[in-house]
Amino acid sequence: MDTFYVTIKEKTTKRQKKFTSETIAAGAYLLLCKDTDFEFKIGGDDTVTLFDAGNAEISSSGAMTEKGSEVLSYQRKPDGTYVYATPTPNAENVFPDSTAAPSGGDSAAPTQSPSLSGGGGDGSAAPSQSPVLVINEVGDKGTYGTCGGNTTETGEDYIELLNTGSSEIDLNGYILCDDKGKDDDKAKTFASETIAAGAYLLLCKDTDFEFGIGGDDTVTLFDAGKVQISSSGIMTEEGSEALSYQRKPDGTYVYAIPTPGAENFPSDSTPTQSPVADCRKQNSMTKLFKGVFAMP
Repeated sequence: MDTFYVTIKEKTTKRQKKFTSETIAAGAYLLLCKDTDFEFKIGGDDTVTLFDAGNAEISSSGAMTEKGSEVLSYQRKPDGTYVYATPTPNAENVFPDSTAAPSGGDSAAPTQSPSLSGGGGDGSAAPSQSPVLVINEVGDKGTYGTCGGNTTETGEDYIELLNTGSSEIDLNGYILCDDKGKDDDKAKTFASETIAAGAYLLLCKDTDFEFGIGGDDTVTLFDAGKVQISSSGIMTEEGSEALSYQRKPDGTYVYAIPTPGAENFPSDSTPTQSPVADCRKQNSMTKLFKGVFAMP
């Protein structure tokens, strides 16, 4: 890569990295770190560009859209476009809409482990096995009969956790956050709560956590060691009082009829019980999700 260089916004001496004797093998990744490998800072709306030895541009990120955080990096897709996704530095990119890997960020998605600062977002690699505690459902618009709602008015935003394991989990020190990251002032740090094996834990905005959930937000859960263990991935702004973002058994996420505090029923799965009956029991209502389905 003799005389190749990478720049930010413009090719000025102070804002570029000029390569000298480095090489990169076929099919390999080359991870470059600020201060160690280059001097310029990368802003949320910056553009990073690579030029060859003849000063010809060969690759560019385009202008970023200020959605980056410790749990979201700007990544190139196979078609050459860029999106924000769960970080996989020095490893294969994995996207919510990719058929090769699960939607969202249940930590097991990358096909190889990051060698430096993997999915944990703090320099620790994400787990290579399926998570036991998962973000099971996110209601960014709330729903009826839950978190302060009633039969005619929707409640607050909510997040549902599910313990898929066979033993109780102590949540002391666990962190739940939106796309602003685990160090944000409004991130929730659990204290003495526990979640039983196979149980759901329903968390309501204002009562259980402070941050608001946007339609294109990302909700992420870290364990007490600050290692990412589950993430919804970037939601696609389709949420409503009649649609929440739900985790499927394969780890991907889809929008489906809300079932806060109960089993999810994604549209392409076969329910093991009636979702209407289940919602009636959960919310103690005679009418649910008006305009979506009617009670018998």
